[in-house]
Amino acid sequence: MKKLLIITDTYLPRYDGVGRFLSETLKKIHNFDIEIIAPDYRFGTNFKYEQKVTLFKPMNLSISDYHPVIPNLKILKKKIKEADLVFSHTLGLIGIFGSYYAKKHNKVLISFVHSVDWELISKALNTNNFIQKIVLKIIIFIAKWIYNKCNLILVPSKETENILVKQNINTPKRILHLGTNTNEFIPNKNIKKQKIKMKYDKNDFIIGYCGRISYEKDLLTLFEAYKDIKDSYPDHSIKLLIVGGGDKQLIEKIKQKDIFITGFVNNVIDYYQIMDIFVLPSLTETSSISTMEAMSCEIPVITTRVGFLNTYIKDGENGLHFKTKDKFELIEKLRLLIEDEKYRKKLSKNGRKTIVESYSWKETTSKLNRILNTIIQNIHEKAK
Repeated sequence: MKKLLIITDTYLPRYDGVGRFLSETLKKIHNFDIEIIAPDYRFGTNFKYEQKVTLFKPMNLSISDYHPVIPNLKILKKKIKEADLVFSHTLGLIGIFGSYYAKKHNKVLISFVHSVDWELISKALNTNNFIQKIVLKIIIFIAKWIYNKCNLILVPSKETENILVKQNINTPKRILHLGTNTNEFIPNKNIKKQKIKMKYDKNDFIIGYCGRISYEKDLLTLFEAYKDIKDSYPDHSIKLLIVGGGDKQLIEKIKQKDIFITGFVNNVIDYYQIMDIFVLPSLTETSSISTMEAMSCEIPVITTRVGFLNTYIKDGENGLHFKTKDKFELIEKLRLLIEDEKYRKKLSKNGRKTIVESYSWKETTSKLNRILNTIIQNIHEKAK
């Protein structure tokens, strides 16, 4: 059995897009002995991994909500040499050194490009513009160097592929849409009962968000819109639910009585199933798995027009859009859904239909299996 080595600078229990992708796909990949090299983000918890993992301790330094890792190069090099296929997911130090050793030892190297918003990485440093510009140039240089060394690049959307082409990244590319477990993320038949179970009043109207708390998610716009909406409907009990954790300074800015912030959670389904509206105010996204999960749960969604969201969400049909940082347009869309239950139900039904038909993890993992097994078949043929 061929050995597949996953290298990533972010992993469970940090429940971001990379973590979700890996946790959903790896358990369904066939014909490989899989090992993961990743940061140890358990931070004293009893989190158990399903796969074989080699973990490196993160630094005490944090950039926004991300903790960099300096890998043990001796261990990393040994693991790379033992692998037949190296599958990279990030541009941190594990991804950089892992990719370097993979090519040095003539290993097949695949990268999944989860994000191309490199400018936001530099801005997360919270330093002056001059340093941010230098960091951005370094990030782009590293990205181009790594991706042009790969045998294959996987991208979540045509939009991502186009951006890489514009950066003169000429490696062959395949589109692999992200997805959702539509058998787990299902509509709630008794939302009022679920709200009571989750310590809410059955008549609370809950506006929700699920994901990391970081500046590129622009929760401040959602927070400002929520304050206006709450004041506009004094006879309604409107709550804001933030499912996730992250930047501590940002959390302090949005904390108030009617806003519940869960922190990082492993099981998000119970929280989705008490939301009346899901909002994604992000300044940048590739696909947004959390939006797909909300749609799969038959929750009406309001999102910005960024990344792949513009492709699978048709404004007015299966969801609503608003301009980035436009608090007033978001307020307008929230009012529309708060006041029109029939319209909410229409968007909800159409949203789940979209995800079930085109964006399930079953379809994603099936395609990924075909890609990986074709690569291994090619290795066998070259070895003959």
